[in-house]
Amino acid sequence: MSSKFSQFHVNIVAASDLITEDRRLAILRRFGLAAADRCFISSRCYFEHPHDLSNVSLGENCFLNHECFLDNGAAIAIGDNTRIAPRVSILTTTHETGFPVTARGAIRKLVRIGRDCWIGTGVIVLPGVTIGDCVTIGAGSVVNKDILCSGIYAGIPARFIREHPATGMIAVNQC
Repeated sequence: MSSKFSQFHVNIVAASDLITEDRRLAILRRFGLAAADRCFISSRCYFEHPHDLSNVSLGENCFLNHECFLDNGAAIAIGDNTRIAPRVSILTTTHETGFPVTARGAIRKLVRIGRDCWIGTGVIVLPGVTIGDCVTIGAGSVVNKDILCSGIYAGIPARFIREHPATGMIAVNQC
């Protein structure tokens, strides 16, 4: 499919407030999105490479809120029961540094977000990052390295703030 065709259907039609959630998921799945059952993608979510969404996988009961940006130059995997708040950017592409700038190539690295995570409003997840299970990232944070232990993280760069309050849930990853 042509780039303009996919751009129109993925980032204009599917991103529209005027279509139903079921129709939005159907369009995105047609372009290769691997979305498990009970996924919800709000309007105004955008993909950098709309012609091929096959490298984006969303687990069961996953939720992407309004105005999320997914740079799917490399794979993005989001686990079951994970919530992504509005205006989150998940980036998989960076560039080599040095001069001349125009002679530097793109570097693509996959991003993984585990199960039962909460990614707060305006968070930026940088290329190559893995976020483990049961992690909460505070609003406005920048995640620039792996976070493998459950807990609450926030800041620029994101750092450990505290453990989750006792909820009777057993953490699936031990640090």
